[in-house]
Amino acid sequence: MTLLVLGLISYAKNGVEVTTLSIVTKGSDNKFSLSGAKYTIKKITTDENNNEVIEDAKDYYGNLIGNEENIDGTAYRIITSNENGEINLDLPSGKYRITEIVAPTGYKLNKNNSYDVVLDKKGDYSLFYTNKEWEKEFKKDETRLNPLDIKETTGEEYIALVEVVAYYTVPAEDKEDNQPSELKPGLYIFRYNVNNKIKEIVYLYENAPRDNSETNIKILNETEQYYILYSNETIFAFDKSGELVNDFCSFIYDLDMYFSDNYYVSKQTGDITIVGHAYGENTIPAEQTSWNKEITFGEQDLESNILIQLNSEGKVNWVIDFKDAEIISNIMQRDSNVTINIRTYNDIILNQGDGDIELQAGAYNLTINNGQVENTVNLIGSFKDQLYSDNNLMEEYITADFGTLSFIDVYDEYTIQPENTVNNEPIQLNSELMYVIKLNSEDKVEWATQINIPNDQYYKEVSNGYIINAFMYGTINAEYTCDGKNIDLGYQCLATIKIDKSGKVMYVEQTPIEENTEEIYYLDKVIELDNRKYIQLKTKDSLSSPKSIIEGRDIKHFNDTKLEKYVEIEEKRDKIDKQILTVTNGKEDSLQIIKQDSRTAELLPGSKFTIKKVITNADGTVTKEDAVNNDGELVGNIENINGEEIRVVTTNENGEINESLPVGKYEIVEVKAPEGYYLKPTVEENTYEVEIAEKQAEKKEWKESWSKIVGEYRERPSSLDEYEAVGHTKILQKDETGVIVYIANNEHLNIPAEDTVNNVEINLYNPVIIKYNLDNKVEWIKSTIDFGNIKKTENNEYVVNGYLEDEIEIPAEDTANNKELVIPRGSVTLKYDSEFKIIGMIALNSVDYLTDNIYEVNIYDNAFKIPAISTADDREIFLESGHYLVKINNDLKIEKVIVKIPDYEDYIVKDNEIIYKIIPEETEYIHTIDKKEKELLAGKEYIAKCNYNGDILNIFSGMDEIQDIIVDEDGYLLKVYNKEDTLISTDDTCNGEEVILKNYMYIKLDNNLKLTSNTMDFWNNNSYESYIELVDVLNDGYLLKIFSINEYTVPKENTINDIEVILNYHTETIVKVNKELKFECKLNEFKLNSHYTDGEYVTSRIDDKENRIYRLRRYFTSSTTIPAEDTVNNKEIVLQEDIRYIVIIDENTLKIENVIYIPYSGDYTKLNEGYLMKGHFIENQVIPAEYTADGKDIEIENPYEDYIVKYNNEGKIQLVLEGELRKVDKNDDGYTLLLEDSSGYTNLVNIDNNWNILNIIEDFVLNTSDGGYIKYENYLTNTTITKENNTTGNDIFIEKGLYLVKMNSENKIEWLLKQDKVVTELAEINVDKYFGTFCQVNDDGGINLGFLQISQETVQEQLANKVVLNVTNESDVGKVVVKYVDRETNQEIASSEEFEDRVGVDYETEAKNIQYYKLEGTPENATGTVASGTTEVIYYYDKQDFNIKTDKTISELYVNGDKQDIKNNKNNIFQVSVHRKELENTELKIKYIIKIENTGEIPGTAGIVTDQIPEGLEFYAEDNADYWQLKDGVAMTDKLDGELIEPGEYKELEIVLRCTNLGDKVGIQTNKAVAENMKNDPNFEDSNSEDDLGECELLISVGLGGQDIVKILLISIVALIVVAKIINKLRRRSK
Repeated sequence: MTLLVLGLISYAKNGVEVTTLSIVTKGSDNKFSLSGAKYTIKKITTDENNNEVIEDAKDYYGNLIGNEENIDGTAYRIITSNENGEINLDLPSGKYRITEIVAPTGYKLNKNNSYDVVLDKKGDYSLFYTNKEWEKEFKKDETRLNPLDIKETTGEEYIALVEVVAYYTVPAEDKEDNQPSELKPGLYIFRYNVNNKIKEIVYLYENAPRDNSETNIKILNETEQYYILYSNETIFAFDKSGELVNDFCSFIYDLDMYFSDNYYVSKQTGDITIVGHAYGENTIPAEQTSWNKEITFGEQDLESNILIQLNSEGKVNWVIDFKDAEIISNIMQRDSNVTINIRTYNDIILNQGDGDIELQAGAYNLTINNGQVENTVNLIGSFKDQLYSDNNLMEEYITADFGTLSFIDVYDEYTIQPENTVNNEPIQLNSELMYVIKLNSEDKVEWATQINIPNDQYYKEVSNGYIINAFMYGTINAEYTCDGKNIDLGYQCLATIKIDKSGKVMYVEQTPIEENTEEIYYLDKVIELDNRKYIQLKTKDSLSSPKSIIEGRDIKHFNDTKLEKYVEIEEKRDKIDKQILTVTNGKEDSLQIIKQDSRTAELLPGSKFTIKKVITNADGTVTKEDAVNNDGELVGNIENINGEEIRVVTTNENGEINESLPVGKYEIVEVKAPEGYYLKPTVEENTYEVEIAEKQAEKKEWKESWSKIVGEYRERPSSLDEYEAVGHTKILQKDETGVIVYIANNEHLNIPAEDTVNNVEINLYNPVIIKYNLDNKVEWIKSTIDFGNIKKTENNEYVVNGYLEDEIEIPAEDTANNKELVIPRGSVTLKYDSEFKIIGMIALNSVDYLTDNIYEVNIYDNAFKIPAISTADDREIFLESGHYLVKINNDLKIEKVIVKIPDYEDYIVKDNEIIYKIIPEETEYIHTIDKKEKELLAGKEYIAKCNYNGDILNIFSGMDEIQDIIVDEDGYLLKVYNKEDTLISTDDTCNGEEVILKNYMYIKLDNNLKLTSNTMDFWNNNSYESYIELVDVLNDGYLLKIFSINEYTVPKENTINDIEVILNYHTETIVKVNKELKFECKLNEFKLNSHYTDGEYVTSRIDDKENRIYRLRRYFTSSTTIPAEDTVNNKEIVLQEDIRYIVIIDENTLKIENVIYIPYSGDYTKLNEGYLMKGHFIENQVIPAEYTADGKDIEIENPYEDYIVKYNNEGKIQLVLEGELRKVDKNDDGYTLLLEDSSGYTNLVNIDNNWNILNIIEDFVLNTSDGGYIKYENYLTNTTITKENNTTGNDIFIEKGLYLVKMNSENKIEWLLKQDKVVTELAEINVDKYFGTFCQVNDDGGINLGFLQISQETVQEQLANKVVLNVTNESDVGKVVVKYVDRETNQEIASSEEFEDRVGVDYETEAKNIQYYKLEGTPENATGTVASGTTEVIYYYDKQDFNIKTDKTISELYVNGDKQDIKNNKNNIFQVSVHRKELENTELKIKYIIKIENTGEIPGTAGIVTDQIPEGLEFYAEDNADYWQLKDGVAMTDKLDGELIEPGEYKELEIVLRCTNLGDKVGIQTNKAVAENMKNDPNFEDSNSEDDLGECELLISVGLGGQDIVKILLISIVALIVVAKIINKLRRRSK
């Protein structure tokens, strides 16, 4: 391997990568550059004793070089060679030590792997940069303080105009006197000292102007007496105590004039020269002028543009009336001379004291001295005018030397001729680039600097140059910079640049605009202090689109500001001479011999081998020679082995031999074994042959396997975001044959012949659809329109709306009817078949497909002509502006204009009919299909029904308003409003009777638009639309929400049960009505708080049910209590004022289930564990802790953006995420949310089941079929991806940059591809191939369009030619076998263990933890010494106990329905006494409890439980749970068969039996329960079968008439039973 260390001549510069040291890593054959070599770089200096001091090297900017890595247990700061085998660094001069720590794969380190390099200083150069000394950020929402303007004073002091928006305390540490200051709201002057401490605060009192969106407040000047401010087109002055000076510039209040914000303040005199505007004739009184003479200007009834100069006392020095001429430049003053540029569209006369000046229409530069125009220069026809007209002048500023600084966009190559330059040399301007050009006062070009500054900029001329803050892009070439190096601005950045007076860029401060950038600070103003120090006032902007920078700022003003103080530094830097250091490394060892114990694999040192190279001669004979390594040295040393001198190599302490041998065959013989081991019996068995050869292997590698730029976006977009938003490329279809894509090429599309199937080049200048096959060859290409939107139909056809700049011809083979077609310019809709052949075309403004070939068409122009090509009968159609429903056939030709519908009104297309509104502007007569004439009155609203031919079938009577049309299975439900009584004629009612309608109400029409018998009206007057609303359509009726202003009684004739219903005062009630609109019931009442606006109570809004939940939304202006009877859990709910809520209503009872704090608007979904809402907030707000699950406030930082909010079942907020929810998926581990942020980027959020964020995948691109995903990742620094985080098994080193990253399902990186383009869409073709569309900024700032393929391909990898030979030796060994045995069965219950070791070695064994068994004891030979042969160690185990016990008892006993006291029972014997006279009429009901208990040590199930019902007791199904089954007089259940019962746990079953007609059932009734078929995992038998049965006895006795008799009888019977049992036991024993 060769290491080249190159020190290249370097002009280091701030913020730009340059190269002073280049390390190139190569192989010794010098064929390949090698990546992956790891180095450390140390700086070597000496101390006072001349000893070396070694420290980690730093680059020229003071940054440590490399990243920390742990290599073989040692921490290093490592830098790694890239894919070109290079490391490029910018280092100061000095001595460095470069050490290679890890060689590339296949190579090894040199024995001396450290190299010293000296970078000598050879001269110097100037580097300019800025150093920030101080900054102060003011967040308006936090500090309540906002600097508006700054002004230099003397030395390094300055003042700031500050707005305080709420009471605020200036901290002591910000003050010079170290004392806090309490400030009330208002306007202040802060004076800052040289240490940026506030030394003075002046309050400008109550009458100071306030800052708002329409007021621009600036500091004009500070004099010894005044602070002079500009605000709201007026000039104010305040004395040094903050009092308003009323007579300063007071004349403006009496005149019809105002000032603009174009002004100049003289530092020498304090004079203010400012542009003004006046109307009519105006006179400034003598006392308001510095000369004490009246000044009159303007003409009656005419507007004038004026230039006026005030002195520092507010007196007028002079006024010049420019009539209607515009002042088109900034104002510049030098001494008493003022210069401006004007443009006049008419001839004007400037009235001067010494004579009038006549100016013809045109543009002029004027020089003014003490109010007199001394010089006029006609700009029309000048060189500067020609320069501006041939190119695009974006901005022009007059400079202090009365020259100009111009910002120009060059259209085409342009040459400034020598006669127009200061140095009489031509200057070449390149096409489609932008320049800053400096002209002197004679309009000769001093210099032109190429910088792409395309839009608004902040400009400030300072003593030594020009400061510009703007959005910029591209590269500033070395010829335009002070240090002679390129400056890369990238595609997008906000930058502040400093250009010196010779046109060289001194330095650039960049603010990159990344994909996730949401807000930035831009420069609002800069002031110059002494000692090359500056103060900047910056204002924060929120970027609505992070990349939208080229066409101007697109911002929302946040009013956050920042003050920064910096010093401009000029630093001398070293020049470094070129140096070369060459180091050659050998290849990696090619032979490794590993010596091990044959049984233990212990590595064995001291084994000796001979190594011979085997050479096959030309005659076929074989020669063996001592091996020589790659360095030409003999391998091994001469030793005496068994009396023979031979050359041997010996295994080291690691049992290894490592040698670097050339390619070839070798014979290796072990000649001596390590001590304690022996060789194999024969020489042949100890001989090994190996071959060392160059090796290659195949590996899979992901790469961008194909990429083609095919077109260009003609109009330069603001950004790639803007490009993407328009959708200029789109993947339309993919299948096993290829991909069909759309590209909105609007410049020049070129596909070379080699990229097409038929080998024909393609050139087009319009949008196209392209079919690529799987080999990325174009099968076909079809011209099309610019897509606006595309919709796929049910038949796999496509309807496309769009626009076409110029007409195009479609060949016959690209149309379904095989006829040529011309698509005209303008708005077009095309219909394609599945093969993208055009079925039809229609050229209309807006066409939307509905159903059944019915389309909605919007016409924006009056008398719009639809060409014959778009109609089925080939006739032109003229339509007035409006909305139409039309029938269009499959060829996309209009068959019928069915009906014109009112703008923005609903319509219903159903069952080949259309329901729509008619709102006539004047009375008209319409005939229905049955020839009936219908009068339609102007201003009324009608419901009509027509068929697809436009034939009117029915029209319902006119209403003042028809607000809702709801389709129902038997007709239509309408919400209507009539201010006065409206008569429905008999023709429009089902029963032929007249009906009067008034107010807001719901009415029911049948399918023929006839009014049914009922309406739903709850007021006699004064109602509003929101007071009655439909909640839902049910199968048997409707849900309505009704608000009653006063108590209202629903008449009984309007109810289904003929009972009046009362609706309470100021209450919203949810009611149910049937299909005839008859009142069924009140379901919920909700008291309305007093929210009253413009005569109308603001009521709740109840949405249709979603996910079987109703939503009631309300904003409460006062505290409200929902009564307990209206809630599901029968508890009151208190709602606080000024908070928006959603009330969740149970769908069955319509009672309040929950109350949720909500965003301003939103939709939500019910989840098993709560709710998920989508919406936004309308202001900066904090969600109080009482509404959050963790009891902490949640701050909403970006109002008006989309959010999702997750609630638990109690309505508490668990999570708030910014973004628009696109998709939510449930998985075993939680949820996956797909969110789109405000910039249009997609983020994937993984959340656990408790709704904690696991991770957020930003810049998500695609989910893949293997469960992984693809995303973008921007690595800001060189990064090592550890092997734990990727699937390759090795660490991956990558350089900083933007990457497309594939992650697997375990969130590990599979592959990365560095990107120099933006992949706008990606589709998975198969598991190892993706097809995508991309855009890329070209050199001209435009956008290239193209396609690419990312695939996994097989590549050949050069492997190290290393051979590893494993050699083993044997020694005397013994074996130990460990067994684990069931003591009862003597069977092994776990796999045995065995091991071998040398005889005499101590051994240890151990028992295993075996499920369901317990260890009986430890064997005596559990530990011992290995002996010859086999030693057997046996561990015995006993089974764990398994036992299911059954018990039975009586829990409840009823006699004729009366519950009995059964507490006093003994021996599980229960007794009931019944009077003998009541035996026949008594019924007993007995509830038994069967207890199934696991008394063993193993979990198990009870199997089948049977109840052996005794004779006399009966089982009734209605008394018992459905898990009991009666079979052959026995009750059985398998309920517990699948329920695991843990040891010590029990399960209970209930069974109820009856006993009737007790006459023959007196005595003991014994009920037994048995558990059978018990199961457990190891299938152990139940250890105690006797307790499988449980029994309970019930004694039914005859009462003798009193309680004592009952007791006696009970005792007697018990005694008899006991005696009987004793006798039986004695008999058994005797037997």
